[in-house]
Amino acid sequence: MISNSAQVLELLDVNAGYYAIVANGEFPASPAILEILSSAELIIACDGAGLRLNQHNIVPDYVVGDNDSTTVNNLISKHPYVFMADQSCNDLTKAIRFLRKQNLSLRPVIIFAANGFREDHMIANFALLAQYAEYFPDIHMVSDYGIMTPLTKTITTLTTIYGQQLSIFSFSPNNLISCAQLKWQLSDIQFPHLNSGTLNQATDDYITIHSQAPIIIYRSFEIKPA
Repeated sequence: MISNSAQVLELLDVNAGYYAIVANGEFPASPAILEILSSAELIIACDGAGLRLNQHNIVPDYVVGDNDSTTVNNLISKHPYVFMADQSCNDLTKAIRFLRKQNLSLRPVIIFAANGFREDHMIANFALLAQYAEYFPDIHMVSDYGIMTPLTKTITTLTTIYGQQLSIFSFSPNNLISCAQLKWQLSDIQFPHLNSGTLNQATDDYITIHSQAPIIIYRSFEIKPA
């Protein structure tokens, strides 16, 4: 099991200068993940996540939302609350839009607390991650359990750990996916269902994935003997 922030940052290929967006899902409990969150250059909270950050002695730079799940008067942030009334998107998307408006799309973005609690919110955030990859060259969702990364290039190399558990999600059943550094190797394989590429395992300290269409890869913090 991966338990320190240095290992997580190595998997993210991020050393410094990243932005954090904190959704209002399951708040990190892992000291390593909390350390990465609190060390972000900029922290944007999605509405009610602002108060949860305060409870962990973290002061966000901005809190963005429609004020449906927080009490602004009790909130501590470095800048005034950013109110966005648009009901056609969730608070996570509001935070993404705010970040783009500030012309802050060049640094890596790490999204925290996007999992847990209501399953419909979690599934929506997972699907939205692929859309956010259109705007940010380097974006991840991180939880206490692993890292979810959208891949939009036809060839991508990611850092892994020998024995690391991972899953690949393809939104296109006609997509051809190849990867040799896996326990169950892939060679121009199609995944007819969203779950078809789950529960694989890394057999090297990196994986190179070939994919004709965008995919999402989940790298678990769980390590097993290969």
